[in-house]
Amino acid sequence: MRERMKDLLNQNVNTVIKEFKESSKVQEKNLRVCTEFCLRVGAIDHIFGELFVIFSQAKVEPMYFDNLLHLVLSGKFRTHKIPHHILDKLIAFFRKKDV
Repeated sequence: MRERMKDLLNQNVNTVIKEFKESSKVQEKNLRVCTEFCLRVGAIDHIFGELFVIFSQAKVEPMYFDNLLHLVLSGKFRTHKIPHHILDKLIAFFRKKDV
């Protein structure tokens, strides 16, 4: 069942990315819900694994990092280890953005 939920999340994220690339209104709430859901079910590996890969391959990493901002600032990842390759990119992204 966990794999099926991940598949549904991936489909949702892919739809949001497609909308973004087509310059239609991005459903940021959908991205937030996907990430929050992964947190609640303990699928942190999915947030920093498959979801990151989807955004990276679609060349929309900034959308991924923007989506993580509220979670990082609220301390949701306090007990989780963010992979170094993602953490480095996340820090660089927010330095550029001056957050």
